[in-house]
Amino acid sequence: GIGYRLGINAEYGNTGDILITIPKKTPGEDFPDLNMISKLLAPKHASKAPKIEVLSDENKENEGQNILDPNEIPEDFTWEWNQEYETEETPSVHVSYGFCGRYTNYYCRFMSEYPELLDLPQPDQSPERNRKQLLEENLHNSFDLGQYISDLIEINEFAYQTMEYQPHYRRDPETFSPSDDEQRLLCQLPRVRVAVEKPRLRSALIGIVDLLFSFVYDNLITCGEVSVESPWNIVKLSSQLSFLYTPATLKECLTLSFARALSFPLYRNFEFCKRVLDDVKYIVDQGRPLIFKCLLRIFDILRKHEFYYLHNNVFMKDYCLWIQFCSDKHIAKLKHGS
Repeated sequence: GIGYRLGINAEYGNTGDILITIPKKTPGEDFPDLNMISKLLAPKHASKAPKIEVLSDENKENEGQNILDPNEIPEDFTWEWNQEYETEETPSVHVSYGFCGRYTNYYCRFMSEYPELLDLPQPDQSPERNRKQLLEENLHNSFDLGQYISDLIEINEFAYQTMEYQPHYRRDPETFSPSDDEQRLLCQLPRVRVAVEKPRLRSALIGIVDLLFSFVYDNLITCGEVSVESPWNIVKLSSQLSFLYTPATLKECLTLSFARALSFPLYRNFEFCKRVLDDVKYIVDQGRPLIFKCLLRIFDILRKHEFYYLHNNVFMKDYCLWIQFCSDKHIAKLKHGS
């Protein structure tokens, strides 16, 4: 038949699946990002409004004025940017948080029922400047010098296992693919194109490092096996998920990540934190596909928790959508930290 002459083949597997093989029209042609389902299903062009979730091609003539063109990046883009806070003389109209500060009045609905959802008290009454101060005070009060020295001197068998463990994304990053459940989860995400305004791009990229550090720590400490402590590890080590605070620079991000990893988890060792950082660098070096898979894994881990799944609505959902559209040039800037 026609299918046979075109090289189309179908096989019925033992599991009940039907595997259909269709040759490419142009042999050797590459189709990137096929595993990024949200990107495939979303509209092809971004509109100016709404500025975060882009649903149509309206106002295309104004496109690009406030949104970064995926093919452009400023030559003077710098990570060492001093974050400026509003003073008491110019009070904020409302307190915002979440991905690129796009959410308000969200956590106040859940804190009375789930007080352990955040380390930040009264999140909807705490502007960014206060969050940083409260976070630093919390770190200062939580650091246990005795336990830190103990973990620094006594390297037990468990520590050797975690230090020597080679995670799946290092052994073969190409096969570190989303599971079937995660693929189905992707299909349930909004079919929208998420864009980021120019002033918020740095914050979004630094936020990725904050999340990757917490994910890698948990992945190494559990030797790749998600445990009942995994959601707690990820949330506790992330400044965003625990205090709704996004660091202003890469240096501050890594400083806070190390400080939290040396203050809260069961195992607190500086050399282990350096190993975590090496893996974060490796993931970023591999590029957007592997970063996306790790963010999706965080989403999946949190969604199964009693209340930490609430963070997905203001952080992880948007991160998983946005990273699929993020320019590789932006990831390259993150890689070099310049």
